[in-house]
Amino acid sequence: MGAGETGRWFEKNLKRKIGDGGNTKFWLHAWKGEQTLKSLFPRLFLLSNKKNGNINEMGEWIDERWVWNLNWSRELLDREVEASRSLLNHISGFYPLEGSADKWIWRAHKEGVYTAKSAYQAIREQREERMADPEEMKSFADLWDTPAPQKVRVTAWRVFRNRLPTCDNLTRRNVLLGEVEKGCVACFYLQESTTHLFVECPKSK
Repeated sequence: MGAGETGRWFEKNLKRKIGDGGNTKFWLHAWKGEQTLKSLFPRLFLLSNKKNGNINEMGEWIDERWVWNLNWSRELLDREVEASRSLLNHISGFYPLEGSADKWIWRAHKEGVYTAKSAYQAIREQREERMADPEEMKSFADLWDTPAPQKVRVTAWRVFRNRLPTCDNLTRRNVLLGEVEKGCVACFYLQESTTHLFVECPKSK
């Protein structure tokens, strides 16, 4: 597993669920499998007149049947025709669902919903995998290239680096705290730490 791949933990836990196809790029988003169609069919991508087109712009309904219209810049050569057949076979069975918007599914949670706890567990698992190869630690920089909101990326980075101002971290930095203040702010039981706050605390969501 390469450094760039392991760093993209957020993207790896996202899955695109297609509705009407109006907010998902046909070539540029990984909506049919783990790779983009651009990556799978690079030659066809170069020949497309709609490189930035959304899924719903790449076909039309005819007699209640969805028909792809990929719109090439020129007539395809024999080998390109074969590639286009492979492409159509790859996306066969799909049709846009009118009235249903495209959305992201969070794979790290059984209900597909992003939570701080599931994100922390995903980061922790990724970190444990990378510990076998210290060179891959620098790949965490790829986090900043993910489509997550800025505040999510910042929080994830701080969690991964254990740089949240939790009680155990403040104690290590010689910030004086009373015994009560050292307890978890949610359950007031164990000492507050990143692991406790996001995983062990009974109040964690």
